[in-house]
Amino acid sequence: MEIVDTKDFDKIQEHELSWWQNYPFNPRGQWTHYDKVFAKFVPDILTSMPIRTIADIGSGPVPYFNNPIFLEQDILYYAVDPLTMKYEKIEKYAKNNVVPYERLIDISALQSESIGLTICANTLDHVRDVEEMLYQLYRITSFDGYLLFYVDIEKPPDVMHPHTLNLGWLRASLQTDYAVIYAERAPSWKFKNDVFWFIGRKE
Repeated sequence: MEIVDTKDFDKIQEHELSWWQNYPFNPRGQWTHYDKVFAKFVPDILTSMPIRTIADIGSGPVPYFNNPIFLEQDILYYAVDPLTMKYEKIEKYAKNNVVPYERLIDISALQSESIGLTICANTLDHVRDVEEMLYQLYRITSFDGYLLFYVDIEKPPDVMHPHTLNLGWLRASLQTDYAVIYAERAPSWKFKNDVFWFIGRKE
């Protein structure tokens, strides 16, 4: 799969930041959509093993782990996003960040097998290198740890989404690395294309 040129990726990030600054986005509305699937599994995941670390990869200004279904004591939270330091300065999102978390601009800063629950929702078609991101998700997730994954599939590229993801290839890639708990194609909640939901456990 094509790797996005650095200069082109910088332009994509400029569009991304402008969107978050100007769009009247309600993160709780998106959480409601994610909860239709993820909320059915997260409570059991959190109690099935002593998960002490959660990372949201491509978190945007309000990581999904601020959702009450994730809030647990003694968990270290990470938000990973190239724009995370700039998101911190957008005041309108501050009220939704209810838990303290560490901000990182690159997933490579996380240690291997250090994350008990990795979240990658609406991210993979935004990145520079899709295959490298899939490798990094696997690398950081601990053995017996979990991946919550969601992405648009077979959607034409645009100014913020440089990749079109094929479902067959993506499903095969994830099922190679994780024991499948849930995998489903479904209509998008906001576009005409479909999306792919995946929940897996690293073995």
